[in-house]
Amino acid sequence: MRCLYGLASKRMVPKDPETLYQDYLEFETFIKQKYGGVMVAYVDSAEQVLKRGIQKHTNIPVKDSIKNEINDRIRIVNQLIASGRFFVTEDCETLIDALSMAVWDPKEITISKRLDDGTSDIDTLDAFEYSFEKYMKQLNIV
Repeated sequence: MRCLYGLASKRMVPKDPETLYQDYLEFETFIKQKYGGVMVAYVDSAEQVLKRGIQKHTNIPVKDSIKNEINDRIRIVNQLIASGRFFVTEDCETLIDALSMAVWDPKEITISKRLDDGTSDIDTLDAFEYSFEKYMKQLNIV
């Protein structure tokens, strides 16, 4: 059985790049101390300055997201939840909130499109999805 585990999530709204790097390092340190390690970090492939900045502050590889289709990412999470193969820890409060608040855009009648108007935490969802999208084919096995 292929499962997906959310270990921790944290919403970061830094005032400048240095603060973001420090927030990221604190989060990485927390993961290492509580869960035993971090093998790789994935960032939005459109954010190359952010990627280089984080890479300068950490010893782990920082890789670009694949940016699979958003609806494919949503479907795999829904399938994992529905089949009892998605688990989160108590450290995933922001992820749980983001998942529970995400809705379809009511203005998009012909296609299913996630609402991205600031009323829900799309950034947390994107970051979470980037963390596992490399493994979507393996996770899709039911």
